[in-house]
Amino acid sequence: MQVVGVKVKSCERGNECSNTWCLLMQYFRYFYIMTTTAIIKEINKLPLAEQLLLVEKTLKTIRQQKEHQMDVAVNALYNDYATNKELTIFTKLDSEPFYESR
Repeated sequence: MQVVGVKVKSCERGNECSNTWCLLMQYFRYFYIMTTTAIIKEINKLPLAEQLLLVEKTLKTIRQQKEHQMDVAVNALYNDYATNKELTIFTKLDSEPFYESR
């Protein structure tokens, strides 16, 4: 991978590209085999705008993965909770007043 400014030689489309996403994907492929320290050093070499974009996209991906995992868990357990009243027996207490003991 050769980085010239913000341009990456031979991006996914096979030509020189200044597309931020192509640049990030090149870095991700390169980082796959790198240590955390090496990744941080490489990220620090990026312009601030590119660093922020990398953080935003990473956080978005993490959130999407977490949401997907929760959706999978909900779908896996939905039938159990819908058909097994023992799992939801304490929901009868939801309408009762709650008093916190101190």
